[in-house]
Amino acid sequence: FSNIMTPENFFNLVRDMRLAQRDYFHTRSMSVLTRAKALEKRVDDEINRIANPDKADVSELPLFAPPAAE
Repeated sequence: FSNIMTPENFFNLVRDMRLAQRDYFHTRSMSVLTRAKALEKRVDDEINRIANPDKADVSELPLFAPPAAE
């Protein structure tokens, strides 16, 4: 499933977010701020998806095929 984030993907996303935040505070560049905010939103969205599984988008849920007939 491409919509489901692995722990490694989440770790990398948080790392990238923190690097962008640090870069912004060193440069005060608006383009870096935009990137940092976009990464922060992705982190927040993933946290909310995990914290509120009952509100998950149906497209994110795994679909299981019925058992094959014998």
